[in-house]
This record gives sequence, structure tokens and C-alpha cells, in this order.
Amino acid sequence: MYIQLDNFGSKSSLKSLFEEGVYSCVERIHQFPEIVLVMDGEVVITVDGVEEVARRGDMAVITPFRTHSFRTPEYCNIWIGVISGDLAGDFLGGDKIYSRGERAVFTPSHSLFEYVRSHLPKEYGKPIVLEGDEAYRSVKALTYVVFEEYMRLVPNTLGKIENNALASTLLYISAHFTENISLESVAKALGYSPTHISHSISVIPGVNFRKLVNSLRVDRAKPMIIEGKLRMLDIALECGFSGERSFNRAFLDIAGVTPSEYRKEKLSGD
Repeated sequence: MYIQLDNFGSKSSLKSLFEEGVYSCVERIHQFPEIVLVMDGEVVITVDGVEEVARRGDMAVITPFRTHSFRTPEYCNIWIGVISGDLAGDFLGGDKIYSRGERAVFTPSHSLFEYVRSHLPKEYGKPIVLEGDEAYRSVKALTYVVFEEYMRLVPNTLGKIENNALASTLLYISAHFTENISLESVAKALGYSPTHISHSISVIPGVNFRKLVNSLRVDRAKPMIIEGKLRMLDIALECGFSGERSFNRAFLDIAGVTPSEYRKEKLSGD
């Protein structure tokens, strides 16, 4: 799992991405909501471990703090807009409320699809801070019409989430996961109780504190395993594990294979 640091914060901002051809990205999580528009082809979007297929004319909304990844079977032409939470605040709620759809992918009306496609921001790549001008109003209007259609078509649940606590926790763990950290040490560093931190993380389906930390460590270890320059013990220690045994156990739990099996699979091209 990858904690995407540039998609955290509070400033009114937009990251506009156009992807064409074969596209994929690893599993990630961040604080900002995300909109996907499929202009051609199809893309498989996995949200909280559940695969959905978005085809031409479809859209997807990925609400904050949901693990997600993308891959295309063959070809796609898509736009991805990562927007700061304030641009969809009326739909997501405040610091202690979140909205989560039963699915991410939906088929909007033809008129909405064409409206969004004709109003896509042309900027590409790095987040753009939007001021209170025409660009800000245009992006906010686009965001509102998409979220309004999404919440009309897709059943949503509302629940409590400590937005700031979860964001702070993810950012802290991302910076310190190779160290000897624990639920108690993270809570102390952030000024929360361990129960509070644990509850904040629990809104991420299938994830607890230990699994979150181990996922980051395992993902860090994967390229080192393939490269093969270090012993497994050295890789384990470099990534924050106490030893090779705990490394093997966590890797098997997260990746479904042992580190040695993973290296063999990747080197053989499987």
C-alpha cells in the first residue's frame, strides 16, 4: 500500500491527470476524493479490495481514505481528477462525518458526461492551488454536479470519521514505518489515545494498525527483493522488521507468498 502524501492537506487544489493507452497504478490511499471519467476503453478499479469495471461513458467517485488501484486490460483513455476535500465538502461532511458509496463506478446521464468532458481542466500532473477565481468556480461546479449525480445513483452510508486524526496518523506512519513504532508510540507522538488511533484506522476496511505498517514495509521490501543485492535478513531490518521470521510471516500475510517465492516469481516473469 502506498500513502500518497501529495493528496493530503486543506488547500483548495486540483490534480488533473489524462491517461491514454495501458495504464496501472499500485494500491494507494489518501485524504482527497477522486473523480474518474472514462472516455474510451475500460479500466478496472479496485476499491477496498473490490474490483469494478468502468467502461466508456462511465465515471467513478473514490471518496477519502479508501484504498484503490487502477489497471487496464488493454486500452483506456481516462481523466482522473484528485480534488481537495473542501471542493466537495457539502457531500463529504465535516471532520467527523464521511460518506462512502456501495460502489465507486456509475453510469451518469449522457448530458452530465458531456458536460464534465467539455469542462475538464487542461492542466496536467502536479497539484494546482485554486484561488477564488474562475478556475476555482469551474472546478467546484464540476465537482458538485458529479457528486450530486453519484449520490443520487449510488446508495451511500454516512459514518463518523476523525478526518484530522486519520490524516495525521497516516502521514506519521508513512514517515516512520521503518522504525520500531507501535500503536502506543504513534498515539503518544500525535497526542491521541491508542484507542482513538486504532478507531481512526478501523474505517479502512480490512486494515488495522499492524497490517497498515506491515503493508508499507512489505511494499518497500519488494524492489529490494527483486534487485537481490541484500540478504533477506538485511532487507527485513532495513524495512523495519525485527528479524527474518517476522518479515517472512508478514510478507506471506500481505503478498500471499514468501519473500523467496516472490523473488522467484518476478525473476521468472510470472
